[in-house]
Amino acid sequence: MNKVSKAKYANIVIVLINVLFVLGLLFTEWQYIRLSNNRVRENNLDLFNDTNTALANTTNNYLTGESHLCRSWAQHLNNNVQSMDDAVDFVRGSIVDSTIMGHIIYKSDLKGYSTREKADQPGTYTVDYSSLGSLFSSYREGMNITPSYVNPINGSRSLAFYTGIKLIDPEDASKQVEAYLLRVVLINNFKTRWTFPSGSFNHLEVAIIDGEGSYIVAGNSFTGASFFGFYGSYNPSSDAKLAEIKNEVTHNSGHLTMKNSNKEECYVSYSQISKTENWDWTILTLVPASDILDVHVNWLVIILLVAGLGLLFVFDLVVFLLLSKNLKEAAEVASKASKAKTDFLSTMSHDIRTPMNAIVGLTAIAKEEKNNPPSTQKALGKIEQASSHLLTLINDILDISKIESGKLVINPLSFSIKELFESLLSVSHSSAEAKHIALTYHEHDFKEDTLCTDKLRLNQIFTNLLSNAIKYTEEGGSVDIDTWEEESEKEGCVKLIFKIKDTGIGMSKEFIEKMYLPFSRATDSRVNSIEGTGLGLAITKQMVDLMGGTIECESELEKGTTFVVTIDIPVDKKAADSSLEEQASKEDSDLSSVNVLVVEDNEINWEVISTLLSMNGISSERAENGKAALELIADKNNEGRYTLVFMDIQMPVMNGLDATRAIRKLDSDYARNVPIVAMTADAFSENVTECLDAGMNGHIAKPIDINLVLAEIRKAKNGQGETHGKQ
Repeated sequence: MNKVSKAKYANIVIVLINVLFVLGLLFTEWQYIRLSNNRVRENNLDLFNDTNTALANTTNNYLTGESHLCRSWAQHLNNNVQSMDDAVDFVRGSIVDSTIMGHIIYKSDLKGYSTREKADQPGTYTVDYSSLGSLFSSYREGMNITPSYVNPINGSRSLAFYTGIKLIDPEDASKQVEAYLLRVVLINNFKTRWTFPSGSFNHLEVAIIDGEGSYIVAGNSFTGASFFGFYGSYNPSSDAKLAEIKNEVTHNSGHLTMKNSNKEECYVSYSQISKTENWDWTILTLVPASDILDVHVNWLVIILLVAGLGLLFVFDLVVFLLLSKNLKEAAEVASKASKAKTDFLSTMSHDIRTPMNAIVGLTAIAKEEKNNPPSTQKALGKIEQASSHLLTLINDILDISKIESGKLVINPLSFSIKELFESLLSVSHSSAEAKHIALTYHEHDFKEDTLCTDKLRLNQIFTNLLSNAIKYTEEGGSVDIDTWEEESEKEGCVKLIFKIKDTGIGMSKEFIEKMYLPFSRATDSRVNSIEGTGLGLAITKQMVDLMGGTIECESELEKGTTFVVTIDIPVDKKAADSSLEEQASKEDSDLSSVNVLVVEDNEINWEVISTLLSMNGISSERAENGKAALELIADKNNEGRYTLVFMDIQMPVMNGLDATRAIRKLDSDYARNVPIVAMTADAFSENVTECLDAGMNGHIAKPIDINLVLAEIRKAKNGQGETHGKQ
């Protein structure tokens, strides 16, 4: 057993001792609570019912007062029939409470005027209740009151006391028309008059219902359209039982128990509001059972509990001090192992990509040979395909290793999101065409184009999902891509959404549950015949999480799969950087006058890049290391000689980063502004950031893509380069 295992074993023993000790103390506390529970419950229930009765009395007094005021308005207006304007002026002058307003509306069309102007239209006093006709459906002679509704004047939840009045007909002054007079009261006015016992019932909520159980006023916990519907939804009962409860609640006072929408046990107290007007209401108060059963603190038990835990703490401290040395040594070993793994991965990435660059580059050169027989061309195509698969495998293994070690980080850069999608699609079209798959792309609602995030990681997320869609869709199928933007809740960001839908073989429910685990692949003869590592979705999920986004999946066997990715990305208000891939896809411009400097210590890599450049009519010169490049740029006779510098990073004598910094410090406008692009086997996103911080203009990972190389050259020739870093 090693030191780490021993430490873990000792920790388990300590935890078990702690658990047993704490359980003993908690059992003692529980026994005391159990004996005190019933007494506390009865006292709190009495207080709860008394509180509800007091609320009923307070509410009745308030309703009675408001109805009397509305009735006095109506009596005056009916005794002195007036025009609409005069009636509104009278009511406005009678209001002394700023939270109250009066509305007068014609019965014919439920339109009229308010004593207060509209909140969003200063100076406008018209009011329209035509869409709220149900408020007046149960009108009876005398004083009436509406259920709660949204006040059309200010948008606040309100209810209104209303009755009928007569007004002078605006069309014929010798006639009278019928109207409704409304005294409109904010729902919050009830809450300001309700008082609750100090320190009790922290989660108490109140509702008022009519004789059928429909809510007049309802707190958040009272769901549904009526209380009895709410009760029946979460407390299964027979029709007879519900009828019995309804009769009890609407005609008596008391309390009952029920479960709320969260399946929590609750108490509901009910009391009648005096039926002195045209309303038949009951007030309800609801609290979780935990509020009723709250037990007061017994300090003797608490002191004993604290003393016991104090002894436990001292014991733990002694044991942990004894174990700390072993744990420290184990941590140091783990740290060294992690560093060794990181160094190994970095070296592995560079050392594998360097020969891969030669393989890919020389294959591309060989394919351009016009005299190749078909068998040779076919063999070269297979080499190219195998190289691509090997490179994907290397990238996936390195990425999953960095994810597991927590070394994967976000390195934000500005870029055009439209150009990114277009360039990735151009790469995938050939794969789709080879399988006769219909690949369609739609974009809409793009308000922001220049975004700032880790372009490489976003590239990988999109590419992994799209390549999977193409790989697992059989010939003649289709892959649809939909991209759009929405407003983000995060300041300075936009919500980027892209959906990739295919008609492929789909996934089973069992596999969907584990599809984000590394090396997961479905058990299917069709899947087994397709190249893959089972790492793509695992990496994609981790990268989406790292970028603070979400990924959703819907899939059905034999019908296809849909992935939707949503990420909030900061917007860069500066001008969008030109997309390298889009530049590469434009019509060729004359590059015969271009001369580039390639700083490369590897002979084969130099042969590959110089040949590829020559095939495109571009001349090139070589510097074997960073120092040689610095001397060439520093030579006054060479000012303007090179349109662009392609700079390797890991070189003898002087590396590419130091060489770039030195060039940017030269006393020469040409040296400070000549475009320098990294061309390196260091392909991680942090390597890209490191290059830009050193003063480079871009980054191309090996194995090189000649389209990206040509795009950078055209960009430099057209003077579109932007120097990064500190000069």
